[in-house]
Amino acid sequence: MTRTMERTRSDAAQIFRERRAPLGNVATAVFKLLRGAVAPWVACLPGGVAVPYLEGLRGSGLRPVVAKTETGGGFFADGVAWETGMPALVVAITGPGLTNLITPLACARHERNPIVVLSAEVPSTAMGRRAVQDGSDLGLCSTTRLTAGITALSVAADGPLKAMSAVRHALRIAKARRMPVHVSIALDALTTPATALPTPIDCIDRGMAVDSGAVLEAVARINRCKRPAILVGRGVRPAGPELVQLAEILHCPVLTTPTAKGEFPESHPLSAGVYSFAHGRLAHQAIRASDLLIAIGCGLGEFASRNWDPCFQDKVLIHVDDDPAEFGRNFTPAVAVLGDAATTIRSLAAALGTRLRIRRHWPRQLVSVQPVAPNPTAYKRGAVDPAAAFRAIQRLLPGDARVLADIGSVSALAVHHLRINAPQRFYLPLGYACVGHAVAAAVGVRAASGKQTVVCAGDAAFLSNTELHTAVEMRLGGLVYVIANNAGNWMVESGLRQQFGRHHGIESGMFRAPANIAAIARGMGARATVARTLPELEAAFRVGLDAREPTVIDLRTQCVPPPMLDRVQFLTKARVRP
Repeated sequence: MTRTMERTRSDAAQIFRERRAPLGNVATAVFKLLRGAVAPWVACLPGGVAVPYLEGLRGSGLRPVVAKTETGGGFFADGVAWETGMPALVVAITGPGLTNLITPLACARHERNPIVVLSAEVPSTAMGRRAVQDGSDLGLCSTTRLTAGITALSVAADGPLKAMSAVRHALRIAKARRMPVHVSIALDALTTPATALPTPIDCIDRGMAVDSGAVLEAVARINRCKRPAILVGRGVRPAGPELVQLAEILHCPVLTTPTAKGEFPESHPLSAGVYSFAHGRLAHQAIRASDLLIAIGCGLGEFASRNWDPCFQDKVLIHVDDDPAEFGRNFTPAVAVLGDAATTIRSLAAALGTRLRIRRHWPRQLVSVQPVAPNPTAYKRGAVDPAAAFRAIQRLLPGDARVLADIGSVSALAVHHLRINAPQRFYLPLGYACVGHAVAAAVGVRAASGKQTVVCAGDAAFLSNTELHTAVEMRLGGLVYVIANNAGNWMVESGLRQQFGRHHGIESGMFRAPANIAAIARGMGARATVARTLPELEAAFRVGLDAREPTVIDLRTQCVPPPMLDRVQFLTKARVRP
């Protein structure tokens, strides 16, 4: 009790000191408004009209992280938002700063990660007068109009009062809808003295009420079926324990989309693994054999439904989501339950606990995990079989480590070969599928989580992003980059070979010679080594997990076709118009 009273008096004294202190300008007041409501890291690229923001960050309690590009800074913020669930801040200049952020913002929107972008605009007196980097609505390229289609809110403020209101409103939307937002504030508004201490923002997530009638209808449908199955997407987070309870009540197989890998423990006897992209045989069998599917937090798009497999139309579909726009987007549900995943699953479990009829219609082999068969490809001297490499990573991976897979053949290999047994351990944003995302997002994840973090990326993805240097600057040890170096865009080349044959004659982005990834990493200040055998990979991986600086493993791999047949089939069919 005494400690609590002392802490209360300390907090009151801090508030009193802040109210007596000079308020500073609008930029300073903005960060006072945001403090405590956002993650404590601010990705930024200093320069130009954004300087008032950087001045306002001093003494704000928020930590600026200097990115190498706005794109990398946006991916860094996406990683922070994914790890913490809190809105992540990005500060950027107008004009090219905002256009460089379009790809990360689109990625964040697909993955529903809240990012708040604060951009600085040219002075209001210079708008529309060909000022350098004019991104105002009066300029040739309006940044608010450019970002309006990929954010939940994009607004410009040319006055101090409007600026404060816009930031407050944007943060509420980012938190409530879990989407990126953008506020552009004119330079002269940022430097105007603030007239009042901003009121702290209440960003409590109160969840959503669940339609009890829809829950009871879903229970009735479940009781009439013989072989239910559960398919969960990224929107199931953070309902891991509730999901396990529901699966055990129903005693049915649970499948995840690639982006939800690990949200249901893959070592659990009821886990059927990942469905669709790089899926295993068990997942395919479970979907085909089921007569009722409970889809939770997924939109049943290309990678969640195996290219919109017509078999989904023959099942009783119970669709659970907190966004009503997802209902009927791809398949018409028999029952649509609007609500957040955790609350809805608890309601279903409670109702089924008193109404479930005993069911034993699933064959035994469909409710047990089957081991992944080893890749039979013969070894080539000086290169590692990529499947064997991922199995080695699996053996050495700490249970609480975060794994980020970049876009390319490594993403299919990671989905197929890694076994993730806890929620919030695996990140693969396939919605917008941005090459180079994991290289930068992992820096944000490592900083925000404090846990060992592993990046699986290809050489082309690594070369598209330079935020490794940001990790070096932040001295982030326990961050390991495993770069599959097979001389270029092997996933593209492999797909072309499967569609058109080995001698297709189409430019695929393969390099004339492998890039020296290790030398590039050393040039950025990271620990780096070349691995040409499994023992070399394992030794470097162990060292990297405990190192005090980021580690890059230049893993020379064979060019083995990755498990991506579904994607190739989709691209092949898409060439013919219906």
